[in-house]
Amino acid sequence: MLLQVQKRGLLTLPKAVRDQLRLEEGDVLEMETRGEEIILRPRAMRKLSSVRIEAGKLLKAAGSLGLGGDALKDTEAYE
Repeated sequence: MLLQVQKRGLLTLPKAVRDQLRLEEGDVLEMETRGEEIILRPRAMRKLSSVRIEAGKLLKAAGSLGLGGDALKDTEAYE
């Protein structure tokens, strides 16, 4: 497979390769050079949007538990 270097050193990964590796816009690739070779590896980084969604779910769950700011009072309320 041949790729042509565009302006500013940009490369376009063919759709078949992106699909095979499940790459999406914004994914991060690690680059390594070995002699005359260039090696690209997808980095397993979570997208910020999915982290925000999970954090939101945790905050919602914590709110439904009725956790307050005073642990001693909260403990006494359940005794």
